[in-house]
Amino acid sequence: MPAARKAAADSAAAMRSRSLCAWQVAARPRSLWVAALAVNNHRDIAHDRLVGRRTFAVVAGERSSAGLYAALLLGPFLMGPLMTLWADSASLLLPLGCS
Repeated sequence: MPAARKAAADSAAAMRSRSLCAWQVAARPRSLWVAALAVNNHRDIAHDRLVGRRTFAVVAGERSSAGLYAALLLGPFLMGPLMTLWADSASLLLPLGCS
């Protein structure tokens, strides 16, 4: 493989790893923030039905709402190891290991 082509491939791999790391750093705390909103919607299902609000929890039901909440809570903790395997970079397991 010519040197220029190899350098371009290495650069593309590094960019993919950086972009993945940026996505992970942004998505993990946001998932927990959205979980707080989801649990509030889940808690208010009875009142929202009574007054006619159409939130996700009312439309999808209690079981789906609880499943969404669980996924949003567990997602950030599962995201790290999965992204580390995908990006082939153990630095993603560190709290802010973007290098």
